[in-house]
Amino acid sequence: MSRKKRIATNSMVTTAKRCRKKFVWRYVHELVPASKAKAPSFGSLFHDFMRGLMMNGLDTDLAPLSQAWRRRMIEDAAVHVEQVRAMLGFEDDAILPATEEKCDAIAKDATALAEYYRDSVLVPEQGRYRVIWAEQNFSVPLTTRGGRIHPTWRFNGRFDMVLQDLSTGRVVIRDYKTTTRMPADFATMVELDTQPIGYLYAGTYLWVRDRPEATAREVALNGAPDIGDDEPFWPTDLGRPEGFELEVIRKKVPREPPLLKKGGLSKAQNVDTTHDLYLAAIHRHGLNPDDYADVLARLKARGPAFHFRSQVNLGKQEIIRWAEETRMCLEDLRVLELHPERAYRADPMTCQNQYGRRCEYHTLCYGDEEIARADFVKREKHSELKDDDE
Repeated sequence: MSRKKRIATNSMVTTAKRCRKKFVWRYVHELVPASKAKAPSFGSLFHDFMRGLMMNGLDTDLAPLSQAWRRRMIEDAAVHVEQVRAMLGFEDDAILPATEEKCDAIAKDATALAEYYRDSVLVPEQGRYRVIWAEQNFSVPLTTRGGRIHPTWRFNGRFDMVLQDLSTGRVVIRDYKTTTRMPADFATMVELDTQPIGYLYAGTYLWVRDRPEATAREVALNGAPDIGDDEPFWPTDLGRPEGFELEVIRKKVPREPPLLKKGGLSKAQNVDTTHDLYLAAIHRHGLNPDDYADVLARLKARGPAFHFRSQVNLGKQEIIRWAEETRMCLEDLRVLELHPERAYRADPMTCQNQYGRRCEYHTLCYGDEEIARADFVKREKHSELKDDDE
């Protein structure tokens, strides 16, 4: 009799490492804040745009993609209305209008962002990349202590993009993340993120499994073929994934500095612009760059203000170590699934993210749990694989 497969995701493992109590709230009790359960997601629409632009060409019309996304969000909201009626006995008339209003606002902002990103990043790179996959789900087995296929645990996720750099032949896995504010320390952010190594593990497994000439040693390391329902087939003409690209994109589109009535460009530090846009405005208005040397130096020293791409390269031993650490973490989590009362809270210092926002489960941990639960709803675990919110 075959064992029932159990699923792990990067979000699940990262949550557990950060706070065991939060893991129990989300992945054992399956609770999410009601305000987010059916809320339209900026990330989901932006991912739809990236898939369309990369797969169908940079001249793809974004409007139909936006309209299709909006229809899905309205359908989800209608389901939410029915759930509220069944649970509370009355219909919440505000849900649909609020969803429609939020969809319109997101569509406007996400379209502007996608167009700016296309023109400033994708167009200059046109012809450099071959798109292998876009928004491709995967499910690969983890390994045992002996390096063989684990009979139970599988690692699931979604590749935003798998690309081949035609200038070098390198295959990279790219993940898009949109953010309200660019992180202050990109290096630390990338270092603490386990997604690159987990996704490189998945890509390496698929490459080894599908290579006709795979060596016995590689098969022993990564396991014998064990094809799941959601496993894509790695193209035979493609090499192993050699790197991970983290693509961080700020949601607010930068703009040129305003031209003052008294002449010249604004030098205010709160002008939302970039070094290149500021320099372009200087030339367009026929001004002298030397007069703005201090502003240009400040903008250049500030670093990425809109788009940041980090290349993460990891060796085989690091990938093996990640698989071992993940397996041990999952064995520990199995105890919490059976005995959730044993979960402990993280240090309160970790209850805020880098932007100072509190953990969304804070009221459950530190407030009146019975009252706080009214602000949460049930939602199946691993739904992040469908929502592009990871």
